[in-house]
Amino acid sequence: MAAVSGQGYNRGFAIKYANEELRGEKEIVLIVVKQSAGALENASEKLCGDKEIVLIASKQNGHALQYASEELRGNKRGGACCCSTEHGCASICE
Repeated sequence: MAAVSGQGYNRGFAIKYANEELRGEKEIVLIVVKQSAGALENASEKLCGDKEIVLIASKQNGHALQYASEELRGNKRGGACCCSTEHGCASICE
């Protein structure tokens, strides 16, 4: 797991090189996303739709929401799914 979570400047992005099974493990992705919100980009499609993971990432950096599933990002009819704050996303709306 240390290899996936990484160290230093690019910590969290080592998950990009992990196999699909690891990128689909919620516990691993939670650790990595807590270190670097942008690592959400390399999580499995299923976990990009996981409300808990997306909220953790987007609270750190609102730009991470771009990697969330379409359902969590919202759509034109459903409105925005992220209630923004200055530093990121405060909550994922239902």
